[in-house]
Amino acid sequence: MSATVNAFASHQARSSMLVERERALDARRTALMEMRQMVNSLATENRTREEQLAGERSRFNERKSAQDAKLSAKEAEARGQQARVAELEQEEERLVSAIAQREAETAAASAEVERRRDLEATLREARDALNRSKFSLEEQDAKMMRLETRLARQELMTDKRHAQLAEREPHYWFPRVAEAEKSAALEDTAGESVYLVDELTG
Repeated sequence: MSATVNAFASHQARSSMLVERERALDARRTALMEMRQMVNSLATENRTREEQLAGERSRFNERKSAQDAKLSAKEAEARGQQARVAELEQEEERLVSAIAQREAETAAASAEVERRRDLEATLREARDALNRSKFSLEEQDAKMMRLETRLARQELMTDKRHAQLAEREPHYWFPRVAEAEKSAALEDTAGESVYLVDELTG
């Protein structure tokens, strides 16, 4: 009987150990399954993240390429602007030189204009003086013509009176006025002749 009890106890112990082992194996299986599921989930998540990272890298590369293109364009634009600034500086220097030259030419032209104005004023004064002299000469010529006309009339009157006196008084000699004296002081001589005639006829 004791042997049977011992055998049953041994069987019970083995059964309990098997159950414990089964439980441990089930727990391990469950843990392994959970770990596999976790690994699969992590792998899926990693693939998803890898895809996301690939998309991010692609977008980053696109943005970087776009930024690099913009940067290259900006650098090219900056170089173009620097070249344009250099051209503008050269143009400004040329314009400053041209302006200085034009100012010098303007100053010279202004001085020439002033000189010509002074010359024109001098010429106007000279023309005015010449016109006054011409007018004075014309007046003097007119006076001389009137005087010559008057002298000619007086000479004719004197000659006529001399002729009359010579006819009336043939025994008297009346001096004639010399030609040189006529041109020098014919009016005075004629006056004296008239005075002599008046004396003789008085």
